[in-house]
Amino acid sequence: MPVKALLVTDVVKVSIGKVVFLISPLKREHKFEIIALRRNKAGDVVENLEAASRLYLKYALKEVKGVKTYHGDKYALSFDDSGALTDDCVEEILSIQESADLVTASMQIINGIPDEIIDFGTGEKMKGVRLEVMKGAEGSG
Repeated sequence: MPVKALLVTDVVKVSIGKVVFLISPLKREHKFEIIALRRNKAGDVVENLEAASRLYLKYALKEVKGVKTYHGDKYALSFDDSGALTDDCVEEILSIQESADLVTASMQIINGIPDEIIDFGTGEKMKGVRLEVMKGAEGSG
């Protein structure tokens, strides 16, 4: 099977139930920033999953579909001047029910697109989580 390259213009569609998250590939500098959250403790690598997932979402999440506010309005992401999610927006995304599955998926697609997303607790394929890589124009809208 040929090696596949994820283009910087590609969009990864992560569907969790009725919610769709559109994620762009990370820039190399952002990957290194996330990897730097690993530390050695007694010879073992310990990841700060909470901080790593926040940074991943901050840099990679570009759109969300299927989410409304408690006031009934369509939910829209908020970005800072650099194009990253604002800290408040990351908090809002992490407060929705699907966020645990999103974090699990995010940590598995950081270095490439796996064939399936694995539930860390069971070691089995996660139910209700689907990945699709789309060309950039397909993901917009």
